[in-house]
Amino acid sequence: MKQFSLACGFLSLIIASSLSCADQQNTRNSLVASGNVSLSMAALDLTPAPVITVVDENLKPVAGATVLVGYDVGNPFPGNSLVTDANGIATPPANWKAALPVTVQAQGFVSATLPALLPGVTTMQLTKFTGSKALEIRGTTTDFGTLDDQDNVHFGIVVPAIDPTQLLDFEMTTVLSPDVDVISVMGKQIKLPSNLTLPDQTVSLIFPINLNKPLYRAFVRSPGQYLMSATHGNFPLQKVVNAIQAGKSIFEVINNFTFTEGGEVPTKLSGDVSGVDMPVNQVQFKSTAAVTVPTLPADQVVVSIALRTEKDLLMVTDLKRLTSGQSINLVTSATPPSLLSLLMVDANAVPAPSPANALLRPLSLLDAYIRANVPQASKPQNFNQLSFALQSAAGGAKPQFLPLVKPPVLTAGNVLNLDMPTAPAGLVPAGTYLVFSEVITNTNNSISGEMSTHLWEVWSDTWLPQVALPTLNITRNPGSKYRWEVMYLAKPTVTVTAPDEPFRANMKTITHVTRNSVDI
Repeated sequence: MKQFSLACGFLSLIIASSLSCADQQNTRNSLVASGNVSLSMAALDLTPAPVITVVDENLKPVAGATVLVGYDVGNPFPGNSLVTDANGIATPPANWKAALPVTVQAQGFVSATLPALLPGVTTMQLTKFTGSKALEIRGTTTDFGTLDDQDNVHFGIVVPAIDPTQLLDFEMTTVLSPDVDVISVMGKQIKLPSNLTLPDQTVSLIFPINLNKPLYRAFVRSPGQYLMSATHGNFPLQKVVNAIQAGKSIFEVINNFTFTEGGEVPTKLSGDVSGVDMPVNQVQFKSTAAVTVPTLPADQVVVSIALRTEKDLLMVTDLKRLTSGQSINLVTSATPPSLLSLLMVDANAVPAPSPANALLRPLSLLDAYIRANVPQASKPQNFNQLSFALQSAAGGAKPQFLPLVKPPVLTAGNVLNLDMPTAPAGLVPAGTYLVFSEVITNTNNSISGEMSTHLWEVWSDTWLPQVALPTLNITRNPGSKYRWEVMYLAKPTVTVTAPDEPFRANMKTITHVTRNSVDI
């Protein structure tokens, strides 16, 4: 996950503290050796002068960054707006005495705020600004084998493997490409997500239908090393169509999907790349992971996603929808498998664009047929309000969730009021994450999606009921939508460590998140 942290520069803090302690020890030794003075340590003011160091994701100093200590320039004291030097260091004035928000802005980076920082030695790590341009990976999916079953539609879907430390940045465009490809079926043009493939096959729906889309195009937001994964799945065409004609929503028929195998290919990206062909038969999904959902309110449901791990990255092997108290087996290849379970309010409708909805997009194959032949009167599924839990499924999983929270409320006084939850037994608060983003909606008839660009991040290592925001100059594009999203993070009680643990390291122990958002 891309984020900044109070203690990402832990090394700088250790060095500064060590030097301070050395100076303190030298002073004490000289006083004792002289035999003329007797002072207790409490009588000495040994608090180091406040220093803020700004670094990038590689812990390199960021020069020329603006550091604001407080709510606005000159508030609460003059001289509170600073600029980092060539070493990324800014020295706040001595009249900073109490906890205040500290905000850093730098060209090419996401703005970052710590909402209640006490004066001291602090390192703030900035996230590189990604912008809206995506890098394209292009190729084909291969090795589906002989497909002579005319009752089932076989498909492949290609996505980057998921870094578990980046789950908070997991967005729809990671799984559902922001572009579409058009295929012709029975003379009709059907738009599909560009990272979905259809091997050459003939299926029967009253009459034979030929499907063939071998090419995929997947997208990532920044250069780097990626492990691309491909999954082979299928669903019974007639059964799904019958269920929808009987009044079921697309969201309600995902349990008819079967995932059988997958493959992966490592890819290093510095720009667009083609010819990355993806085999779908390297790993067979022969094992199962049992999941049992707890008792839920009547209007809540769970989507559970089975995951296999490769090189510390996660790849989807199955997903199913469960209602209160339901148990089900998900297929996987991992031993032990991991399980990502998402709790949401059930709108009993076709899912709206979201990271979770992206996993359901193979059903878009039916979208044109459904829209043309089946009335769609239900409300869209809301995935903005969501609680998820990541856990091992060894021996069976019974996911526990943080409560769903209400959307944040932005007041006229520039205060975000938050619906802070209560941590259930066995979990402890691990942090509050707020992010302000520009949201671009891409709608292409049957395919609809959103791509968000983070502009401002607010981090705290505790749960907060509200955040007083500083005044920040962020350029907004006319016609764009902007969104505040809040996430409460938790981890098992057994993982609690010292308060000075770097927040970035803490992200490896976070297992539970509840979130909601508001568009402004």
